[in-house]
Amino acid sequence: MEVPIDKTLPIQVTGTLSGVPYLGIYITNNKLIHEGKYIEMEFEEGTKVRKKISSDQKGYILFEKTTPEVPRESVQVSVIKDSQVLYTNEY
Repeated sequence: MEVPIDKTLPIQVTGTLSGVPYLGIYITNNKLIHEGKYIEMEFEEGTKVRKKISSDQKGYILFEKTTPEVPRESVQVSVIKDSQVLYTNEY
């Protein structure tokens, strides 16, 4: 599967919230790549999945290891530096 990259957006997100939730995330903003420490997805009930950002990597796959009992409506994706949120958006 190919996902068209829109370089005007700081990150691209594709994935599913049903079944075993996962997100494919592609960071297009160089500031977020170099200053961000973690990329995180957070669901409405508070479950979080976090991965460390590497300065030589733009693409990440975040997934939850279990299937949630209640279907999810949305997910919030954030790029975090220490305790500061550099970017966040809900999908």
